[in-house]
Amino acid sequence: MTARKPAHGKSSKSSTARAGSSAPRRSTKPSGASEQKSSWLDGRANGPRSTRQRLLLALGGLGVLLGLGVALIWSPILRVETISATGSVHTSPAAIIEASGIKNGQSMVLLDTGAVASRIQLLPWVATASVLRNWPTGIHLVVTERSPVVTTRGPKSTLVAVDAQGRVLGTTTSRLGLPGLSITEPAGAPGSTITKKAAPCLAIANTLPIAFRHQVRALLCIGPHVQIVLPGPVVFELGSTLDLRAKYVAIASLIAKETFNGFDTVDVTDPANVTVTPQPHG
Repeated sequence: MTARKPAHGKSSKSSTARAGSSAPRRSTKPSGASEQKSSWLDGRANGPRSTRQRLLLALGGLGVLLGLGVALIWSPILRVETISATGSVHTSPAAIIEASGIKNGQSMVLLDTGAVASRIQLLPWVATASVLRNWPTGIHLVVTERSPVVTTRGPKSTLVAVDAQGRVLGTTTSRLGLPGLSITEPAGAPGSTITKKAAPCLAIANTLPIAFRHQVRALLCIGPHVQIVLPGPVVFELGSTLDLRAKYVAIASLIAKETFNGFDTVDVTDPANVTVTPQPHG
């Protein structure tokens, strides 16, 4: 006798299948994909607006900075109130300040320090000039002066000091312990430059060694050749400005060892073959 399966077994299996078919299907796409897409869409929508905002903020900041800059330039606080000058011996501070062209009340920010220095350097004795800002209202001028190397005849038979570049520095009442320069053309006014023919003499005057520098009474330029005169008078013929070191050594050695008569001429054009030519007096 065959046993029958319960009828409800089939019904139960079908019921289970139908119940399973009604359950929600799971998505096979990654859950992050939709989020990334959403974020991308949001960014695309908000990007131009964000860029415009950043640009406006940057322009606003730049405008503020420009406004502050203009305010500082024209501010009554940053105006010149005091001007001082130091470093000069032969030029008064008042003359330096006047030459600078700076006026009280000028803008500290807009002051052209290069132009100011150039104006000061036009003064005969001034070699260099520096312009220092002492914020918020002070200007300090610092100069270095030129050094004279010779004196020579100036306008109306005056005596003037001249530096190694040939610049006339100013009149003097004494030789200042310097050799006199003998030139055919008198020097001009302070601030001018003497004849270029004197360049060899100036080169030698600027390099005379301490061994006999203060014994040199005069320098004579004869074309490109130079003569120096020491007490006696004794004339040393140097020739050109070539090989000056060897010539100076020869002169120093001769001064230390030899006794010269007045108006002797010593030729050191060739330092290795020095000759002495006595000159009759009168």
